[in-house]
Amino acid sequence: DFKTFEFTRKYEKKLVETSYTRVNVSKGIVVTMDRLWIEVIEEDMRNIEIEPAYKALFTLLDREEYIGETINSVELCYYFNPEEQGILEDNTRAERGRAIPGWRIGFKSGSALIVDNY
Repeated sequence: DFKTFEFTRKYEKKLVETSYTRVNVSKGIVVTMDRLWIEVIEEDMRNIEIEPAYKALFTLLDREEYIGETINSVELCYYFNPEEQGILEDNTRAERGRAIPGWRIGFKSGSALIVDNY
C-alpha cells in the first residue's frame, strides 16, 4: 500500500511552478519526502502582460505528445525555472530568480504543461 501525495505552493492564490512537496507513504508511514519550495523575497511592481488562455491552448496543436489528451484545467500561475532562463543548470540549487506568469494546463492523465509567452 504505497501512495504519493504532492503539494504545490501558492502565492496570492496562484500556483508557483515548479515548486512542490512530494511525500511517499507506505502503510501509514512516511518513507520519503522530497521538496523544492519557492519563497517570494520581493515583488516586481511592473505590470506584466500575459497572453489570453486560448493562445496557450493553441500551442498544443503543434505538440504531438498531447494529441488525444483531455484537458481538465487551465490556471494562471507563476512559473520559475532557472534552467530555462539560463541562470542555472539545476533548479534545485537556485538561490534567487524571477518567476514569470504562465498558464498551467492540466490533463486528465495527471500531467501538466506550463505555457508562458516569454
